[in-house]
Amino acid sequence: MGNKIMEKLKSFSFLFLGCLLCIYGCKDDAKGEEFDPSKPVVIDRFYPESSKGQGELFIYGENFGTDISKINVTVSGKKAIVIGSNGHCIYCVVPIRAGDGKVSVRIGNTEEHVFDKEFKYEYQLRVGTLCGFTDKDGKTARVDGTLKEAQFEAPYWLEIDDNGDLFLLENNRSVRRISIDGDKVSTLLVGGQGQGISSMHSMCFSPTKDTLLVANQVQGDDNGKAVVMLFKDKGYSGAVGSYGVLAKGKGCDAVAMHPQDGTCFFTQRADGYVYKLDDPVTGKKSQHVTDGNSDMYYAMQFHPSGDFVYLTAENKHVVFKSTYNRETRSLSKPLLLCGARRNDEYNVQWSDGVGEAAKFSQPRQGTFDEEGNFYVCDRYNHCIRKISPEGKVETFAGRPNEKGYADGELTKAQFNQPSGIVYVKETKTFYIADENNYRIRTITAE
Repeated sequence: MGNKIMEKLKSFSFLFLGCLLCIYGCKDDAKGEEFDPSKPVVIDRFYPESSKGQGELFIYGENFGTDISKINVTVSGKKAIVIGSNGHCIYCVVPIRAGDGKVSVRIGNTEEHVFDKEFKYEYQLRVGTLCGFTDKDGKTARVDGTLKEAQFEAPYWLEIDDNGDLFLLENNRSVRRISIDGDKVSTLLVGGQGQGISSMHSMCFSPTKDTLLVANQVQGDDNGKAVVMLFKDKGYSGAVGSYGVLAKGKGCDAVAMHPQDGTCFFTQRADGYVYKLDDPVTGKKSQHVTDGNSDMYYAMQFHPSGDFVYLTAENKHVVFKSTYNRETRSLSKPLLLCGARRNDEYNVQWSDGVGEAAKFSQPRQGTFDEEGNFYVCDRYNHCIRKISPEGKVETFAGRPNEKGYADGELTKAQFNQPSGIVYVKETKTFYIADENNYRIRTITAE
């Protein structure tokens, strides 16, 4: 928000006394007219009647004066930023997230004027940065601390708990906790410290949000710690003796729990199967479903309704859909939803379209909005794609095939291998794990 205000101020410095006065009808000389307390304040109209985000707002009338410290403008009860006045025209910026509502104006101690007509606020989505940074040489490390102090090595997968805390998996490295309200980043688990957890690849919460499940891509035999549990009552600690093992296996890329009944599914890369955990106590598992291909790098996300799950095959560049049978607690055979299947893992291709006409390049984590749209990180296209329930694919944010780091409007922002994403419907905010920018990014309405 600060950068945008500064842009407005710079724009006003050069344009307000010239182009602004002509284009928007602000009259008289460039010096402006001072407020005359012996004369009434006349307030005629405001323009425009609607705007996107922090748009410009002009108020026309007489005897406003030029001292902006004495000019108060509100939109929907929120104070607008007054940039300048020439006595006949007040130039201001609509407050962020103002919403629809009345526009009011007060000059000094005069009576407040409230317009009858309501201002219409059109929300605009923008990309921002929550936390993370690199030094002058572009380097970073695993650093805990405040949001301003924290650094990240490989942001890769995100989950969120009932308190609004983000849980971040750093690719094959660690599990971190980001408390936005508490302004704190902490490390919960570090891989490779002798506890048999060294290649963490994805996560999910149990339905009660009291257990965080971590998919551990350990190789070797079938006795590897495939699904690890971090418990809320133990602070989600990964210290030896604090965590548990839910399932054993090798090459586990993904884990997902049904959001209502808690049935657990996880994958094994070597054979391409989705496994079902038949008995959480004994750890008994069974081969469940497959699309018939081995060596599949899956990510899995259940829709909040629990009616179906999406399986994103990173190395095949496609997204599958599998429906859930509540009576048998089983998944149907995965069917292709969208994407053109390819075996060339690092051949970058991109196109929007429906079904197989769409092309991804290593799609990874996705998240659902209220309408059932699925937003997926398209890693090597450096953008976020939006998939409708019917399989229509559009580019939502970022510039396809143009990696970089830039906040701003959706189509102008840049990412560098975004990998993880989660959506918070209460605030209509997306959080993105931007792996090679070493930052947590946001997409939120202004």
